[in-house]
Amino acid sequence: MKTNKKLVHIAIVILLLVVALPSSNALAFESGPNDAGAGVNLTGIGSEAWTNPGNIAGLGFATVSLYHGFQYSNYLQGTHYGFDIPLDATLTGIEVSINRQAFGPGPGIYDNVVSLVISDTLTGDNKANALSWPYTWGLATYGGPTDLWGTTLTPAEVNLDSFGVVLAAMRGNNGKTPKPADVDYMQITVYYYFSTTTAVDCEEVTVYGDTVTCTATVTRLGSDLTPTGSVSWATDGSGTFDPLTCTMTGSGGVASCSTLYTPTSVGTGTHLIIGSYSGDDYFVASAAEDTVTVGLRPVTVTADPKTKLYLAPDPELTYDVTAGTLVFSDTFTGTLSREPGEAVGTYAILQNTLALNENYDLTYVGADFTIVGLPITVTADPATKVYGQVDPTLTYTITSGTLLAGDTFTGTLTRVPGEDAGTYAILQGSLALPDYYALTFVSADLTITKADPTCVVTPYAVEYDKLAHTATGSCKGVMDETLVGLDLDATTHVFPGDYTDAWAFTDVTGNYNDLSGTVNDLISGYLYWFPVITK
Repeated sequence: MKTNKKLVHIAIVILLLVVALPSSNALAFESGPNDAGAGVNLTGIGSEAWTNPGNIAGLGFATVSLYHGFQYSNYLQGTHYGFDIPLDATLTGIEVSINRQAFGPGPGIYDNVVSLVISDTLTGDNKANALSWPYTWGLATYGGPTDLWGTTLTPAEVNLDSFGVVLAAMRGNNGKTPKPADVDYMQITVYYYFSTTTAVDCEEVTVYGDTVTCTATVTRLGSDLTPTGSVSWATDGSGTFDPLTCTMTGSGGVASCSTLYTPTSVGTGTHLIIGSYSGDDYFVASAAEDTVTVGLRPVTVTADPKTKLYLAPDPELTYDVTAGTLVFSDTFTGTLSREPGEAVGTYAILQNTLALNENYDLTYVGADFTIVGLPITVTADPATKVYGQVDPTLTYTITSGTLLAGDTFTGTLTRVPGEDAGTYAILQGSLALPDYYALTFVSADLTITKADPTCVVTPYAVEYDKLAHTATGSCKGVMDETLVGLDLDATTHVFPGDYTDAWAFTDVTGNYNDLSGTVNDLISGYLYWFPVITK
């Protein structure tokens, strides 16, 4: 039965379709295999007409007998295939399947013409092959999913009742015994797809190691379906995609998906991003591209300030990343250095060979390498003198640190000027060490104490004369200056007596100690009292 033969044919067509089409292209729609709705014999070739040509559209088969002098058949034409291909589709191939046999053994039957036809006009290539027909029913396939028979067909032409296929057969020799050629059916399968446009949109600018989002949008140009499938990503630069292939989603004829692109080198600075839509069962593959500007990755390195003591070995010079970050497994190469010199002072820390790979814009911020003197602490020794005396020699003691062999202090201490009694800070003065020392001076006090005055008090010894008598005296300072402040009031007497009188010196300059003492004053004689007699 034709039905069973057609099922076998469908399986073969599907297998051929899977084998023939690349996996990256759309498999496309297929319509068919359709049987002819009408079969007729057409002249214009050969001499022998087909018997029962309408049988290719129903039960039974068409046949033609070929023999000596009559070796070529007319056309057996099948039309009215009933296709309804969408008018906005793009045809990709026409496949014709003819089930035929050369009845009985003997001379071979061969294709003479196998061609598409529109309105009784042959169209495109003659696909006749050179193989002889089998002696039992066998299927021959012409064209395929990607074969348009050397012509350009539109869906409107394929949908016409006049679209179909013609077959003409021929006998392989000139024998006189008739040789039947039988045709069971002539089926046609039409393959087509719908076009799409793909647009790729990436964030425009990034730097090495940072990620940008790229989105591919696929839009149908026909059909009422929405494209499905995936988009694979590629670049002409160096970079990675996550994911490398993304699965689209969408509706209303538009679908999209995105990936994250991470440049793994700057290269030329312009990376071409290509998004390739795989196509699906209904839509053909398409692709588009966009560019991403990739710049150097900015990183700032700041040297760490360093300090060492004079004569000590240099510490390791280190640094911190103070702006930006390193990506992937990138690391610094090289080392810092410093300006040469071993004297106490400040030296710039230099970038030297410190570097990153060519994908970075490295900014270096320097710092200071400081060589400090050897620490020595000197503490002044407290000193004292009495007002008016010469200053003692100001001395000091090393209270921290040690001098290197052969080194000595130079200069002397001084003090805050002043000669009055009081406290004066002892100053470093010109006391110094070589500049590879860090000299710390701790002050002390020079104390000027008050001096004792020299006071001379002269007592008196007189006869009573009814007059007041006072001891005499004076006070002198350490510079033989006369001092005021001697109080002799307590030595003043009028009447006879032997007195022990106190005197006192009270300093008004602040430089002398107060002083006091006693003297023995004498007024000799008698004091007479005369009574007053009143009447």
